[in-house]
Amino acid sequence: MSGVTTVSVLTLFICSAPFVLLGTVLGSLCYGRIERSVYLKVIFTFLILMGMMMIVTAW
Repeated sequence: MSGVTTVSVLTLFICSAPFVLLGTVLGSLCYGRIERSVYLKVIFTFLILMGMMMIVTAW
């Protein structure tokens, strides 16, 4: 471990892992039930929002 992995990082990982898994399962279920164009719009919208959040919090 080169100092990047700390107790805080591991704690955040453990807390977020269930939500990542839940999102993966829900995304897989939704992918087969909605149109591809709608699915892509939702995904790209979330990616844009997350990018904007990263930019804002970096300031």
